[in-house]
Amino acid sequence: MSDVIPLAPRIQTAALGALSRATPPGIALEITHIAIGDAAYDVGQGHLTLRHELGRYPVAAGKDQGDGRLHVEALADGPAAGWINEIGIIANGNILLAVWSHPTVKVGYKPAGQTMLLAFDLDLSELPPGSVTVVATAPDAGLCLASEFAQLAAGHLRELRRGVIQRDRLDTLERRASQAEARAGDLSQRLDAQAADQSQRATALGQRIDQQAATITEKHDAVLAIAAANAAGLLKLQRLQVKTIPVKGA
Repeated sequence: MSDVIPLAPRIQTAALGALSRATPPGIALEITHIAIGDAAYDVGQGHLTLRHELGRYPVAAGKDQGDGRLHVEALADGPAAGWINEIGIIANGNILLAVWSHPTVKVGYKPAGQTMLLAFDLDLSELPPGSVTVVATAPDAGLCLASEFAQLAAGHLRELRRGVIQRDRLDTLERRASQAEARAGDLSQRLDAQAADQSQRATALGQRIDQQAATITEKHDAVLAIAAANAAGLLKLQRLQVKTIPVKGA
């Protein structure tokens, strides 16, 4: 809770009695602590403590805003946890000056182990002017929160640095992947070119083989034709010889 919450707490009888018994008269009560609790109820004037106090924290900063209004801040830390349904304004360390609560309205939630800024504008206009002041006894809330913000900022910077490193690694991987893809493309083109060249060579070789086969076929046919012609000539010669041989006793 970091927003300033306006509260009109109910002044308690114990505080009025302490003011009336002040010696010398006019001595102001000093707001020193803010108490928080988780009980929800309609506030009366006879409370000496909160009904169920979760924690009590010293005032870290305060300011008189005039017209009976006081601004107070405190840092709620430690293991206490719960919904804030009641708030006690503590004066002089142990006097319950005023109480705020509501049966259904919650101020906020106090997480365990975390520091929470309590910031309230108190309407104490029913008290005599100047009868209440604020005394800061805790470290300044702004400084404490600044330290927390610095830690958060440092953590954020570490996350940013990790993000930058991861992004650089991703860029390197993407660059390597692009280079590998380019090399693969070049290799594919070279393989395609080699395959096309080998196909052309195979086609040319097939054509040469076909041409040689045709030539051989032509020569073979010519040889066969010559052989047939020779055979026919021999037959003719043999026939002529048979006709010219003389017959004995003729």
